Amino acid sequence: MKSPLDNMITICLLSNQVPQKRLKPIADRLPIQSLLRTLKTLTHYMLHAYNNVVGCGYAIQYLMGKA
Repeated sequence: MKSPLDNMITICLLSNQVPQKRLKPIADRLPIQSLLRTLKTLTHYMLHAYNNVVGCGYAIQYLMGKA
């Protein structure tokens, strides 16, 4: 079963059309454990989404996915 964080990452990636391969280079620059790297990367792309009026409101509203 996917975690809420996995759902948020997937939705943000789809809504902003960010290729999955872009996550690894950004996350690898951070010398911390995987969860914090993922959160940092997700925050980075969410900021771009809001700044570009694409929005990640769906990811925030439906953390567990839409039933």
